Amino acid sequence: MKNEIQVYTTDDLLCVAESYIKNEATGLALPKNYDWRNAVSALYLQCVALKTRDGQPVLEACTKESICRAVQEMLTKGLNPTKKQCYPIPYAVKDKDTGAVLCWELQLQESYFGKKKQAYTNNLDVVRNSIHSQCIYKGDVFEYEIKDGKRIVKTHTQKFENIRDENIIGAYATVQLKDGSTMSDIMTTAELKKSWAMSKTGGNVHANFTHEMCCKTVESRLAKHLSNSTDDTANVGEIEEFQPKEEYIRVEEIEDAETMQIETKSDNDNLNKEPEPVNSKEENSNALYCSCCGKKIAVKVYNYSTQTYGKALCFSCQKEEENA
Repeated sequence: MKNEIQVYTTDDLLCVAESYIKNEATGLALPKNYDWRNAVSALYLQCVALKTRDGQPVLEACTKESICRAVQEMLTKGLNPTKKQCYPIPYAVKDKDTGAVLCWELQLQESYFGKKKQAYTNNLDVVRNSIHSQCIYKGDVFEYEIKDGKRIVKTHTQKFENIRDENIIGAYATVQLKDGSTMSDIMTTAELKKSWAMSKTGGNVHANFTHEMCCKTVESRLAKHLSNSTDDTANVGEIEEFQPKEEYIRVEEIEDAETMQIETKSDNDNLNKEPEPVNSKEENSNALYCSCCGKKIAVKVYNYSTQTYGKALCFSCQKEEENA
């Protein structure tokens, strides 16, 4: 396996992200409140300060493909490193026979905060900020029931003197649903330790901060279930039309200026002006504009909307057309 060395800059990662969003068949579904440019910049800053175990800068040592995959995974999940929702981590790819390092790959490690964020974003039944957890100690009064296959905590009474790490016998996390019901996930200490044993970073943190790690582990498992068991309704219903910034478009990527509707140098002063509404009768002469609101649309969006609705429509107008 050969490592293709390329030193990335912030603009390089932004170009990777922009290209990934644009090249999706009908546009990548990004939440409206997701600042992907800020997230990519934050990922770059973390990578700059990160080195492999042998002291090489991550952006020099890791393969180009793995760096692109890390950026794409972050965008797909809507995560932001600034909020500690994910971390870039370099992993060595070794030869099975000799153990020699063949290359380094950058992987995106989703954090406890990232799993909870996805649960709130992807699952429309979950009440935001309603995932909470507690440790169960020896001497606590703890009761739960199983209803319709779901664990529901009925009673948990705790005495202050019971709160000692060596007294932990389990932990649970509970989420509130919009229909007024709750759902819980419960883990014993044996299950918790088995989960920690699979950690690539070792168990030192778990041993030193047992209470906190118990809560994080059970919350992460519940959040993962809430997020992964849903469809894409939450994301598809909040598609934000992608508008690339001119400063991030590389010259070599512009193959057909007329098709892409890239203004000439003499028209650069008008780039930031709001486009004039386009009359639906003039659709053929303004093929890259929405026939309803006049917004600029990508070629793929135009092709999809004309095939589906018989006219050029942006994402917002497509949604209104469906609801009409």
